[in-house]
Amino acid sequence: MKIRPIPDCRKYGSIVFPNFESGVACLHEIARQRVAPASIRLMDNEQFQFGPCLLLQLYRSLYFAQL
Repeated sequence: MKIRPIPDCRKYGSIVFPNFESGVACLHEIARQRVAPASIRLMDNEQFQFGPCLLLQLYRSLYFAQL
């Protein structure tokens, strides 16, 4: 576990790669340079599109649990 100071500001961003292999190469380079951000993930388009479906299911289950 690494403990880091709280930053003065937060910045969020995304990068879209032309293919998954380019994304993997980028992650390898980030690891090689040891400049990883606090959070980083690589997903393909199918995973990206599936994410909102999971959130919808979570919200529905939380809503109906309150009834």
